[in-house]
Amino acid sequence: MIVLETVGIPGETIAIVIGVDRILDMCRTVVNVTGDLTAACVVARWEGVWDPKLVTSGNSPASEQAAQRRAGSPQAP
Repeated sequence: MIVLETVGIPGETIAIVIGVDRILDMCRTVVNVTGDLTAACVVARWEGVWDPKLVTSGNSPASEQAAQRRAGSPQAP
């Protein structure tokens, strides 16, 4: 509030700023997550650990663990 008043913006307008910033924050988050995922895929491919067959087959370790949790069976160590 003090910073806003210092630059000449009334403190009452903070509600408008926060309301608009929420929408913009969602857009920033989408861009951030997309960039992180893209960078992870690019680095994995450069390192030679990217296996597109494993990713598209649905049999990745993460999907197997999720299936075990849904079925109620104990997880493998």
